[in-house]
Amino acid sequence: MEDIPFHAALLVAVGPSPATAWAPSTSPLELDKVDDGPAIQDALRELSGQRTVPNIYIGQQHIGGNSDLQAKSGELKALLKEVGAA
Repeated sequence: MEDIPFHAALLVAVGPSPATAWAPSTSPLELDKVDDGPAIQDALRELSGQRTVPNIYIGQQHIGGNSDLQAKSGELKALLKEVGAA
């Protein structure tokens, strides 16, 4: 897990993602733009069981993909504030 650049909030994506609107101050980790993107994607699969993107974490807690994030929309501000990302 120390190889993955976790921040208060982390969005892992490949290219532009509509999920970036949830935390505009958070820069997504775009796997297609980093040399070790496939290795990071494999490590995330080991951690969460999810290899697909977007793959969203708040405070190192795996949220899931975009639909999982949308399901938490009522809690999102509080979750981000709790980890210092809002």
